[in-house]
Amino acid sequence: MLMTRFAVFGLVLALAACNTTQKSRRACEDDVIAMKVGIFEAEAFLDALRPRIQEGYLALDRCVDRAEPCEAEDWLAFAQMLREDHRDANAAFEISVNQFNPDACVAHIQNYKIEPPRRQTYQGYYYTFDETGEQIDYLINEFGRRVR
Repeated sequence: MLMTRFAVFGLVLALAACNTTQKSRRACEDDVIAMKVGIFEAEAFLDALRPRIQEGYLALDRCVDRAEPCEAEDWLAFAQMLREDHRDANAAFEISVNQFNPDACVAHIQNYKIEPPRRQTYQGYYYTFDETGEQIDYLINEFGRRVR
């Protein structure tokens, strides 16, 4: 009797581990649209962020050279604002991409009723978010050292 209970419990766990639920076509389409919008918004954000980070690095160079006024407090506040915006954009991107579950939409994908972006289309954004996050953290650390 005890072995039967363990067997049934093991079967339930095995089935729970497998994604046996299929989403409706409409739900899959909504997830794909959200994913595409998230990718578009991430691209727009990162394109706008690059020149702002570059401005921060130029300001940091001026602080190092000491040829001009440094304004480290202002740049520190600016970099901290960038970090918050960056975190929000990164979180929104991850939610939009992770919301889509291809296993739950296999039938719709195989029948070409929905066409999610290929993984290669958005995989690089993870790296770019990590890289720009490190750059912003570097600016915060360097300007923070100059404020103290």
